Amino acid sequence: MHRAPGPITVDGNLDDPGWQGAEDIPVDFEVAPGDNTPAQARAICHVTYGADALYLGCHAFDPRPHQIRAHVLDRDDASKLVQDDLLGIYLDPFNDQRRAFIFIANPLGVQADGIRSVADQTEDYSWDAIWASAGRLTPDGYQVEFGIPFKSLRFPRGSTPQTWGFVFVRSWPRNVRYRMEAGPYDRRSTCDLCQA
Repeated sequence: MHRAPGPITVDGNLDDPGWQGAEDIPVDFEVAPGDNTPAQARAICHVTYGADALYLGCHAFDPRPHQIRAHVLDRDDASKLVQDDLLGIYLDPFNDQRRAFIFIANPLGVQADGIRSVADQTEDYSWDAIWASAGRLTPDGYQVEFGIPFKSLRFPRGSTPQTWGFVFVRSWPRNVRYRMEAGPYDRRSTCDLCQA
């Protein structure tokens, strides 16, 4: 991953100079209900960082953008938010495949965050971080941006390069709720973070 060459303003637009040269991550595997089939609605995410924060920007394309589900909701109202289109990441800064931070947002930038635990297969949305998100609808889908300050995260300290685990996810609710990820999902393993 490369450091952003310029500033990024978290406003739902992916045209800031800081996005130039960011890592491109296609989110193109349908893992539910499909079994690693090509996604019916593709997305591309970009990830980079600055001096103080990690940045994620995603463009979710939709073959029928008029069907996008996006509501203004309270933060962390997971029971309602999961009914909307969503994009986000599971972030494992220790790369130990035990737990991860969850950061998700709907097309309007409504955010939820939590902790994913592999040991007990739970997601706890009572954890809250200070971070920024923004989203906007586009003619071909929607875009979301996240700015996650490093001070909101726990990660190993040190000056050497680190390996963090990332799982990029998209939820696409239509006649059923489709889940897409950036990589294929091995159903023989119960450890989803082991596949980050």
